[in-house]
Amino acid sequence: MLKDDGTIYFRSDNVDLFNDSVNYFKDSNLYDIEIISPFYSEKVSYLPATEYETKFRNKGVNINLLIAKKKKR
Repeated sequence: MLKDDGTIYFRSDNVDLFNDSVNYFKDSNLYDIEIISPFYSEKVSYLPATEYETKFRNKGVNINLLIAKKKKR
């Protein structure tokens, strides 16, 4: 369903969920992926901080980002 030039931005504070998701993306072999860990939305213009990101970061929890770009066929 993702367009050929589509990109998925997935961020999570849950390490197990994040690592499982990274493996799913890798195993699918459909995406080129980039991982930014820890991720700070304040340092980029393309992903503003969410309410949850701010809440968990204030508690000292890292946020992880996976960027998955659909491979060209």
